[in-house]
Amino acid sequence: MTDKERLRAGKYQLQIYSANQYRLWRIAMIKTIKHILENADVFYMDLKSELRQSDDETGDKTIHHEIRNGLLFEALAQSMQAIEELFSMMKNTADISYFIRSVVIYNASEVNKYIRNFDAENIEYIMEQMRLLYFPLDEPWENAEVFETYKMSVLLIQDYLRKMIIHHKRFALHYNQYKHGQAIALRPFANPPENINEDMTESGLMVFDSYSVDKKTKRMGGNQNMMIPHLHPDIAGCIRALHDENNLLTAEIEVTHIDELLEIAEMAFTLLNVFWKNLKNYCDMKDEDKFIEQFFPLKDYHSFVVIGFPKDDN
Repeated sequence: MTDKERLRAGKYQLQIYSANQYRLWRIAMIKTIKHILENADVFYMDLKSELRQSDDETGDKTIHHEIRNGLLFEALAQSMQAIEELFSMMKNTADISYFIRSVVIYNASEVNKYIRNFDAENIEYIMEQMRLLYFPLDEPWENAEVFETYKMSVLLIQDYLRKMIIHHKRFALHYNQYKHGQAIALRPFANPPENINEDMTESGLMVFDSYSVDKKTKRMGGNQNMMIPHLHPDIAGCIRALHDENNLLTAEIEVTHIDELLEIAEMAFTLLNVFWKNLKNYCDMKDEDKFIEQFFPLKDYHSFVVIGFPKDDN
């Protein structure tokens, strides 16, 4: 196979892959969870007697605590996956010839490393990763209106990437522990409050782990607040030894609201949507084309702006 044949095959397979996507799914899922949470008492009316904890006579506390927390964990997972989908595309689409090999077989550790090391302060780097043309933002064009549109969109991309990276680092432990099932606390400290929390769309999500402080700082960016959930006499005298052998049960809580998770998913979709449009545009481009059109994001994730540039042979 020649390089030209491989590139042609890569472009074709990329378009087949793209045509089968529903990129709004993460947003749809979080909005579905939000709707369930806002109508939980009605939604679970016929299920709460089956799903209730043994010490919950009516099932109302279970719905308002354990199930609420579980649904918020699931919404969190959707927001994290939305971020990883975007960064995976940026990382793995530099060579369209090998698009399928790089993107379809997902390497989570490599994507996470890419997110941790992403230079969101370097606009030229950002534009390269987004496969967009870079122009200095302090050198206005002759067409001032188009330049301001370009500048506004570039700064929006940077702002969204910054916020997504912060979110991903903040909730990395919560997401990882949720994926593995048994390391989350849907009933924090084992005793749900007597009063039912009426705000079903916000909660403190609690996870367990046993990482040492040094390992946690290295893996999670040092942003986590560690606590020992039960400082019992059986462990009080050997905390240091348990910690050093990664055998000390610790917990962390992060308060989040469903709208915060939805906003992150919408940011990720906004950038991923224009990223895909630009990839498709590249695949459709012909040698004789004189201009290249590029898609740039707007705050309304349903919208975008198209800017045309003279085509450079390089």
